[in-house]
Amino acid sequence: STLTLLVIATMASPTCSLSLNTPAAHQQAMATARTLSRHRSVQLQVTVDIRTFLPVLPCIDSQAKGERVLQIDGGSPSDLLWFPDRSQLLFISDGAQYSWSAAEGLAPLAATAARVRSHAGVGAAQLVSLCESGLMRLDLDSGVTTDIAGGSSRARSLVGLGGGRLLTLEADNSDKWSVTLVQSGAADAVLLSGLPPLLGACVSADEDFLFISTESGVLRASVDLSTPRAAAPAPFFSPSSGAPGALATDTQGNVYVCTAEGVVVCDDSGDEALCVRTPSAPSAIGFGGSGPPP
Repeated sequence: STLTLLVIATMASPTCSLSLNTPAAHQQAMATARTLSRHRSVQLQVTVDIRTFLPVLPCIDSQAKGERVLQIDGGSPSDLLWFPDRSQLLFISDGAQYSWSAAEGLAPLAATAARVRSHAGVGAAQLVSLCESGLMRLDLDSGVTTDIAGGSSRARSLVGLGGGRLLTLEADNSDKWSVTLVQSGAADAVLLSGLPPLLGACVSADEDFLFISTESGVLRASVDLSTPRAAAPAPFFSPSSGAPGALATDTQGNVYVCTAEGVVVCDDSGDEALCVRTPSAPSAIGFGGSGPPP
């Protein structure tokens, strides 16, 4: 079976991870994972509620333990990125970028000293950062940085795609948001416009759907990035309380939504399948790809 790492960042607690696998049979009971902070005598609990049985839903092993990866004091980690070839986790906290690995621990990402709004992975070792001055590409292997043409000064967040492509989430002066495709060798293409404020976004593994979080819920739009074009977004999922935040998808079409109660997992129809309850509201979520957890 394939072992995948689900990484969750919460507002007021350590970043923790859960091991997910995909056996043929699913656990039918509640799975509880606990992790202890080494820096303070606090016990954290992550509870997983299995709400429906789906043959393609990743199972959370009831014997797995939520592992504390690192502790961030005074900030809310966002934009979690895991680079499996480098066993490296990148994230943003209070406008600064950080790098973490089991071998080297936690350190600021010195290559981007400017305040960073968002970042996205666009290759095995390629990081694009959205700074106040524009878009910048960093080769994590060589440490070389280059400015990227394209994008807009109105960009607020990034979504990484394959082949070095990006989606930028942009807001105009009237707080109307848009989603724009940025790729080398082609003009920027606006996929969606006139949207309410966007709180998160992700693209399905097959790049057929774009999911966006708004105050009213998660919307889904069919996209064709080769054209490029997108259909009008339609309601997909609304949490039981509060607004959705950061989003992620897996290769089976399930959508992971950060909510006030934890991370809700929906199937490809928008039906809630399980909830990973966290000690505080999660601020970010990401996958670590195949291989053992760090």
